[in-house]
Amino acid sequence: MQGDEVPLKVPPDIAFVWCNALPTRFLSGGIDLGDLDPSRDNIFDALEQRIDPARTFTVRPGTIYLIHAYMPHTGEIAAKPIPHRAFLRLSFSLTPITSRKLTINPGIAFNYPVHTTSGEIPSHLRTSPARFSTTSLRDMKPQP
Repeated sequence: MQGDEVPLKVPPDIAFVWCNALPTRFLSGGIDLGDLDPSRDNIFDALEQRIDPARTFTVRPGTIYLIHAYMPHTGEIAAKPIPHRAFLRLSFSLTPITSRKLTINPGIAFNYPVHTTSGEIPSHLRTSPARFSTTSLRDMKPQP
């Protein structure tokens, strides 16, 4: 969801991801967000509340996957320390990265204002009622 911060909507980002251990957990299928307004609703909260744990799966370590920005996913929580875990992500995006918290390329003329994003979800956004449970992707059973 690009929300109010990106006035001119662009296709979603894509990324190639790979890990050698403790793979990413994904949700199969879609989540209906048609009743939400990104200007008023906390989209991240709505996503977590609408996850059906029976529809989650983990990917195989050592395999490269192509994912896009609208695929709900999260990192697993390790049940014990994992030495030398590696996770690589190569992203391609048409959304300009214009936050002052990042290094901005002065050679690119963005048609978006340079801004600072706190990373916090704005307090004026509404939360969503639970549809399945209060379990998020991150709360699923840890992988060994």
